[in-house]
Amino acid sequence: MDITGKTALITGAASGIGLAAAHQLVQRRIGRLMLADLNEAAFEHIRQDLKTEENQEIECRRVDVSKVGEIAGLYDRLNSRFGAPDIVFNCAGIVTGAPGFPDVSVEHIEKVISVNLVSAAVSTKLAVDAMKASGGGVIVNMGSTGAFNPNLPQAPYSAAKAGIVMLSQSCKALHGEYGIRVNALCPGITETAILDATGDGQRPDWLHELMKSKKIWSAQEMAEQFVLLCEDDSVGGEYRVFENPELPK
Repeated sequence: MDITGKTALITGAASGIGLAAAHQLVQRRIGRLMLADLNEAAFEHIRQDLKTEENQEIECRRVDVSKVGEIAGLYDRLNSRFGAPDIVFNCAGIVTGAPGFPDVSVEHIEKVISVNLVSAAVSTKLAVDAMKASGGGVIVNMGSTGAFNPNLPQAPYSAAKAGIVMLSQSCKALHGEYGIRVNALCPGITETAILDATGDGQRPDWLHELMKSKKIWSAQEMAEQFVLLCEDDSVGGEYRVFENPELPK
């Protein structure tokens, strides 16, 4: 896919990989961009920071993706203003945090699953509905290497990310039938604000120690991989995994 002039939607767009992806799309001359996030306070800075050209349109929307009705409303707004999306990046996510599983509250378990998995499934369904009518498109769902590495404290998060991988693989048939490519991006540890939520408001000791010995991905590196998934018309129903290799001693 040539990104120039296309229409895109990114959830979780106010920081981290989502924001880096927005920058990547703008640099590749996306035509219309809808950015959704719960952090409405960040929108003004984002609008100023994104170096858009005169023919590029951007809209920021406050959306709680844990609520299905708000996701539906987001698509209503997207379709009415910009039309069907060509690119959707379901990037919104949260970690289990502290206390970890099984001590975490049942309410937070529900939220972790809703934000990381249910919202992506709902958004994928709504994107597919719109893309069928418009002739195809690309959907990238945010996975994680946590999908493949069992971790008791992060069990709800890991389970949700495993679901993302299977959701994306299960959509493989949409590629041949409708020209809709659904893939998952699965980063290892990436330097974003979500790391600070892994512990009780700060990075836990085990994470600090791990980061000393591993390559840590940047949000920009993962955003570049997102763009590659958008541009490569041969990839559908797949997942790309980026582990954290050991640093040379």
